Amino acid sequence: AMIKASPKDMTVLSGHEADCRTLSNLIDGNNVTTDKNSMWLTPVCIEQCPYIQIDFPKEYKFAGLRFWNYNSSLEDSFRGVKRVKILVDQTRVSPEEGFCIKKAPGHAEFD
Repeated sequence: AMIKASPKDMTVLSGHEADCRTLSNLIDGNNVTTDKNSMWLTPVCIEQCPYIQIDFPKEYKFAGLRFWNYNSSLEDSFRGVKRVKILVDQTRVSPEEGFCIKKAPGHAEFD
């Protein structure tokens, strides 16, 4: 799968070029963790709502999606996403307001 996002990740900001919380971490397979090296973080600006796009090389059938929210610590868990809108082939499959995503607990003793 090819993945892209806008903004891509923290590395787009001056002074954050070496930040470890990169886009590739979204699909690295490390989900239940507090390790920032396995997380993605993007700058948020008022003018643009961040988005992620995943292009698959062939057609797949999905029964569901799982989201692991930003979870490096209890304090940083507030950095996570609150709502997500999902489109498949440009057709929205989520409610207009998006799905509500649960805040992470700030520890890795869950799943």
